[in-house]
Parts: sequence; C-alpha cells; structure tokens
Amino acid sequence: MNYKNLEGFKDEALAEMDELSFDDWSAPQAAEILWSKGPSYSLVPFELQMSDVSPAGVGLKEPNDKKNAQKIYRCEGNVMRIDYFNARGVHHETEKYLYRGARAISLKINNHGEKIWLRMSELENGKVSMAGRIDFDSEFWMYHYKWDGDVISEIVSFCSDSVPGIVIYPEYNEKRQLVSLYFYKADTRVNVFEAS
Repeated sequence: MNYKNLEGFKDEALAEMDELSFDDWSAPQAAEILWSKGPSYSLVPFELQMSDVSPAGVGLKEPNDKKNAQKIYRCEGNVMRIDYFNARGVHHETEKYLYRGARAISLKINNHGEKIWLRMSELENGKVSMAGRIDFDSEFWMYHYKWDGDVISEIVSFCSDSVPGIVIYPEYNEKRQLVSLYFYKADTRVNVFEAS
C-alpha cells in the first residue's frame, strides 16, 4: 500500500471537517452507558497505542470521582457520543459519532463550541481499511490497515509529524491481544508501544 491513497483520504477528512457541525448529529439513542477512567476508544485502530497509551478499561458503574473520566454512549454496538471530563472532574469536551454506510466520522468540540478534532474511518469487507485524525491546528495522522484474518498485520502511516509511508507492525500474544507496535529504521527495530 502506497501512502499516496492516504493523501486523498486526508483531503476528504478536511472537507468533512469544514462542513460538519454538531447540528448534523441527532441526540444519542443510547441503549447502554459505559464509563472509563481515561482514554478508552477511538475510531482509529491502535491510535491510543501509537501514542504510547494503553486504553483504559470500561465498565457500567459511574465513578464517584470523574477526574479524567469518559462517559460513553453506545447503541447497537456503535459508540454514539463520548463526554470527556478534565483533571478536576468537570465535563469539558464532547465527541459525537456519525455513521454513513462504510464510513464513520466523529467530531470533538469543547464547551465553548470550538472544534478540537475530526476522526474518520472507512470499512472494506467489514474491517477498517483507512482511518485517521485531523486536529484543528492542522496536524494529521492517517493510516492504511492490512489485515491477516481478524487481526491487523501492517499499518502504513501518513502523518504531519513524520516521514510518509512508514510501516508499523503489530505484534500479538497467543490470545491475539496486542503486545507491541514497532517499525524499522534501517535494520533497527523501533518500538512505538509495549503493553505493560
């Protein structure tokens, strides 16, 4: 996979970012509300781990202390909205999700109505083939995913903060759980993420 396809995907995400507002979203029809104590979900597979963050666990119980918590609204298995709480436990940002056929989009804004980021993913044969995030300061991270059965085997990156076309390799344990992400610089393996 050449990263050039990701340039077009980024341009499509930029167009969505310019056109979308929270007016495009209806109120979440939440059949289930989950809570986490930290980052736990992204439309972009392994986005958290590529930032060297282990996803937080989720549960049904509302925490007494909402410091850095996330309130996740789900309906029919799809995340519809996430409310973000800051270090003081105060709700300060909201991310809403929109599903259009094979494409999913999320838009995050703060309590002042300022856009923070847009995430977008595209499915092919029921699996994410491309996904990425654009921040409103113009930084971007776009990825193409190659699958081997039910696990991702390669990730090609196109990001504003690195050389385009870097191939990132996931490594799994015997239970097919992610244990590391790495790429090669010349002949040297460089770890991006290692599970604790």
